[in-house]
Amino acid sequence: FFNKMANFKPEGWHYTDAQDNDVGPVSFVQMKALRKSGKLVDDSFLWHFESCPDWTLLKDVSLFNLISEIINE
Repeated sequence: FFNKMANFKPEGWHYTDAQDNDVGPVSFVQMKALRKSGKLVDDSFLWHFESCPDWTLLKDVSLFNLISEIINE
């Protein structure tokens, strides 16, 4: 868990919108709000130069899901 947390960076994230445009940089807090509003969905891609260096589907980014769960507790 702590090794994963060491790689987590709260700023500088990018995601793809419904038209597959690169949107960002945004913070993790902003992404949480986008997720709740439905603008950031499981089929959105995420990218971060350190935490997620390859464009990855949100539903496959375990670190995002882990942090989300911790924040929601």
